[in-house]
Amino acid sequence: GRKTDVQDCQWIQRLHCLGLLSGSFLPDEFTGQLRQYVRQRHHLIEQSSVYIKKMKQSLMLMNIRLDVALRDIVGKSGKAIVEAILAGQRDPVFLASLADWRVKKSKQEIALSLQGSWREEYLFELKMSYDLYWVFQQKIESIDNIIECLLSEKMEKIETKGILPETTKTIKKRKNKNAPKMDLQKMSTVLAGGVNLFAIEGVSDSTVLTLISETSLDLTKFPTAKHFTRWLALAPNN
Repeated sequence: GRKTDVQDCQWIQRLHCLGLLSGSFLPDEFTGQLRQYVRQRHHLIEQSSVYIKKMKQSLMLMNIRLDVALRDIVGKSGKAIVEAILAGQRDPVFLASLADWRVKKSKQEIALSLQGSWREEYLFELKMSYDLYWVFQQKIESIDNIIECLLSEKMEKIETKGILPETTKTIKKRKNKNAPKMDLQKMSTVLAGGVNLFAIEGVSDSTVLTLISETSLDLTKFPTAKHFTRWLALAPNN
C-alpha cells in the first residue's frame, strides 16, 4: 500500500539514468502537428462510413437493394439515384436510367433492385444519413487542404536538388474514394529524399500519408528494419 506515482516516477528516472531504459520515439513539431490532422481525418472517414451503412439499411428496409446493383451507393451513379429518390422520384426505370454507362449491371437489373415500398420514416432516415455523410465529406476536404499546405511548406524547406529523374517518375495507381485530393506521390518523393514510396506493392495514398504523419520518414531513430517493424506492431510475437 506504499506504492505511489511519485515513487514510480523516481524509480523510472533512476533506471533511465543507469541506461537501463531504451528511448521512445518522439515526433518533431511538424510530425506531431501533421499526425493530429491525419488521425482526425481517419476518424471522419470512419464516421462517414457509418452513415453509408445507415443509408443501405434504410433502403433495405424498403426492399430497395441499390447496394446490390451498385458497388458504391455514394459514387456518381448512386449519388444521382439517391438524390432523385429524395426529390420524390419513384419510377424504377427512370431511376435506373440515371446510372452511369460504366456500371456493370444492366438498366433492367438496376430497375428491378429499385422496386419496393416507399415508407416515409425510412425516407426521412435516408435523407438525414445522406446529409450527414456529405457534411463529413466537407470536413474531410477542409482537413485535406490543411494537410496539403503543411506538406507544401515542408517541401519548400527541403533541398530537392540531386534527385534522379527516374526516381520522380509518376507511378499510376488506382485511387480510393477516400484518397486525399493532392499530388501526394510527388510530395512524399521529395520528403523521402527522392524515394518513391508508391513503387512499393500494395502501398496507397492513405498508407503513405499515415507513414509520413507517424514517422516523418526519418527512420534514423530506428537502428534496424526489425526495430521499425516491431514499433509498427508488424513483427509477430514469439
